[in-house]
Amino acid sequence: MSEGILFVLGIIFMVVVVPYWLKLHYRGSSKKPLDSSSSKSGQTTSDPEQLAGLNDLADQLAQRVKNLEAILDDKAPGWRSSYER
Repeated sequence: MSEGILFVLGIIFMVVVVPYWLKLHYRGSSKKPLDSSSSKSGQTTSDPEQLAGLNDLADQLAQRVKNLEAILDDKAPGWRSSYER
């Protein structure tokens, strides 16, 4: 009798719990938004803010590269010839 109950519980687990578990697992790994604020393109309201922040960071990094190149031009004038093709 206990083997029959374990068999039925195993079938119920595989039919109900495992598909839901897999659905939640793969939804989380694809990083799709779960909230209702997402648009048809898949962007949420925080995406433009994040892009603006990343754009500012890219501008800061570009400025740092320019400063480092200026320092290298001053300290080691021939450095560009060995790195530029």
